[in-house]
Amino acid sequence: MEGAHRIVPIMSGNITLRELLIRENQFNEEGGKAIANGLASNRSIITLDIGWNTIGAESAVILAKALEENSTLLKLGLSIYCNRIIGRCNIGAIGAKALATSLTVNQTLLDLDLCMMLLINNKGFNDIKDEGLKELTEALKTNKTLKSLSLMRNGLKDEGWKMISECLEENNVLEYLNISNICLICIGSNEFSDNTLNEIKERQLTMACKISFD
Repeated sequence: MEGAHRIVPIMSGNITLRELLIRENQFNEEGGKAIANGLASNRSIITLDIGWNTIGAESAVILAKALEENSTLLKLGLSIYCNRIIGRCNIGAIGAKALATSLTVNQTLLDLDLCMMLLINNKGFNDIKDEGLKELTEALKTNKTLKSLSLMRNGLKDEGWKMISECLEENNVLEYLNISNICLICIGSNEFSDNTLNEIKERQLTMACKISFD
C-alpha cells in the first residue's frame, strides 16, 4: 500500500507521463483506492495497467468514477493472475456495475482488459456470475468508443454468449473481443457448448468484430 501512495503524487503532478504499468505489485484494496484517486486527477496517462493486484470492489468503484470524468485514458488493464491463492481479487457485483456504468459515460477508453475479472465463481474468486456480464453488455450497447475487450477465462457459458451476441447486434464499434480459454484446465475456463461454438464461428463470418474464442 505504501508503494501505491508514493505513486499517487506522481500521477497527480506529472503532465508528461503517458504509461503507468504497475501490475503484480501486491497492492491491496487501499492501494487500489489510492491509484484510482490518482487517476481522477491525472490528465496525461493514456495507458494504465494495475492487473494482478488485489484491488477489491471499493477500488473498482472509485476507478469507475474516475473513468466517468477522465478524457485521456485509452487503455486500462485490470486482469487477474490465476494462481493457487484465489478469492483475494473480488470486485464483486458492485465493482462490475460501476465499471459498466462508466462505459456509458466515458467517450475515450479504447481498450479494456478484464481477463478473469468479472465472472469467476470458483471458491469465491469473483462471485457475480452473469450479473456482471449483463451490466457490461448493456453498457456496450450504448458505448461508442471501446474497440477492444478481453473477457478471457471469465467462466462464460452459453447464456453469457447470448448476452454478448445481443450486445453485438447493436454495437458496431467493437473491433476485437477475446472470450477464449487459453488453458482449459485453469479455473474460470469459458465453457461453451458445441452449438454455441458453431454459432460464434458463423457470426464471425458476418460481423466486423473479430472474436477470439479458441
